[in-house]
Amino acid sequence: MPKLKINLPPALRSFRMEDKRLVMETLSKALELPSHRESGGRSMWERSDDPLIAQLEDDFYTELDAETQEAIAEIVVLLGLPIDDIQKSANGKNAIIEWIKKLRSKRGLFKRVIDRGKDSFAVIRKIDDTIRSKFKNLDKLAEKYIVRAALLGRLRIEAEKANLVLTAAIISKLPDTLKAAEKDPFPFELWDGEGEGQEEIVSLSPLEIRSMEYSVLHTAEKITQISDKHRAGVKELVIQSQKERWGANKLSQALFDVYGDQNRDWRRVAITELAMCTNDAFLAGCQEGDIVQVASVPGTCRHCQRLLEGKTFIVSHKPGNGDTHIWPGKSNKGRITANWWPCVPLHPHCRHRWFRVPGRSRREVNKR
Repeated sequence: MPKLKINLPPALRSFRMEDKRLVMETLSKALELPSHRESGGRSMWERSDDPLIAQLEDDFYTELDAETQEAIAEIVVLLGLPIDDIQKSANGKNAIIEWIKKLRSKRGLFKRVIDRGKDSFAVIRKIDDTIRSKFKNLDKLAEKYIVRAALLGRLRIEAEKANLVLTAAIISKLPDTLKAAEKDPFPFELWDGEGEGQEEIVSLSPLEIRSMEYSVLHTAEKITQISDKHRAGVKELVIQSQKERWGANKLSQALFDVYGDQNRDWRRVAITELAMCTNDAFLAGCQEGDIVQVASVPGTCRHCQRLLEGKTFIVSHKPGNGDTHIWPGKSNKGRITANWWPCVPLHPHCRHRWFRVPGRSRREVNKR
């Protein structure tokens, strides 16, 4: 498809986020461009086909998003901004409104409302402190969900061996810290199709523990980067409002609009980081030389179809042949799309996961 360059008017930069999206959708329809879904992609807002991963994704995203909602609400209250004319079409905006009402009903929560026009430095410092305080424990949140997703990946191996089903009830029984997960042995329950429980014991190997630790560190750092970006974005917006002398209604709406970007960032990081850690944990728990492939999922993008679906790979516990081998930690980070190699997740918010293929040999993989 030939490239098309369109020069949009500079005034578009000051449009609300919803208006910007409407402009782009209108242009796409007028030019008959295929949507992301039509070109084979899948929306990150769709739930995973795996109910256990879907529950972890939704819970992780919801907790991350709740911190942002509270932060935006506190800033609106601190600045004494109005909310009566706010357009609340974006996901989560109604929740922010409720937080604002709750905060305003608690007298003495904030001793005074900052005057946006009198002390600009005090405004920015207070906003910075407010957001930092809301995001200071996100690393613990990352540890909770990464540990559970990693253990879920490990338990899948035991479930495959015993031909048992992991039910959603197991999620709440999993430990939520590295220290608790490293206890040896680690007890858990598997359930067969008749609902009869079977006790199993799993002892995590050093490779599995290291893989889990790396996943927690990676996710915590990713969340820190996103929260820092959000904090800087809100401060920049308030500074712009002071410089250009916006009215209170305009600033209030702008804060709600910028929340939409933050909301999507949290959804994306929840899906991608959980997929990465649960698949790495699965591979770390496999035996060297095991044969694996991905489960097919609806709405697969063309890159996953080309590199993953219908193919088998050899598990290795250290880097090997990038075309035929898979190992914990293998990713496409830093690679351009043309040089991607097989891994899961293949790209941000990829929904594939590995499973072992019994009865397949290393020779069969190397023949292709």
